[in-house]
Amino acid sequence: MGRKTFRVCASLLVVVALSACGGSSSDDSSNSNDGGSADDDVEIVKGNDCVTGASAFNAVNQEILRALGMPENFDLDKLKDNIKKAKAAVPSQIESEFALFADTYGEVGEILAAIADNGGLLNVANSAKVDEIESKLENDSFGAAMDRLQKFFLEECIP
Repeated sequence: MGRKTFRVCASLLVVVALSACGGSSSDDSSNSNDGGSADDDVEIVKGNDCVTGASAFNAVNQEILRALGMPENFDLDKLKDNIKKAKAAVPSQIESEFALFADTYGEVGEILAAIADNGGLLNVANSAKVDEIESKLENDSFGAAMDRLQKFFLEECIP
């Protein structure tokens, strides 16, 4: 994976920290998850624009990162739903960057679904699709949008 693709992973770490600092906990204490598995749904936390936007950014990032690791377990409909929620929640100052982020991840999600339908990452026939994903994630415009989003959430959302 290229260094620009690493930016995706780094952004996830930043947003997880943001969510921990600025997120609110759920009032539903009856929700037991047997210790929390990697398959737990990522919820978009509602709050001020920064909290909601950072949480939405985090939810979409986590869906893609899970899918990149195991596309066979990928749920494209869930990703599309989180992208739709995320676009509605993002602060206006970063709408264009977030649109590029969401559109790129939507395209990557479509490719990941095709990989899953065709035997997963171990099927050599999917190597061109994997290259296509890497190309999309290493695109300079996408990288600049990710940098701007990360900077916005760090500078505007952390007290």
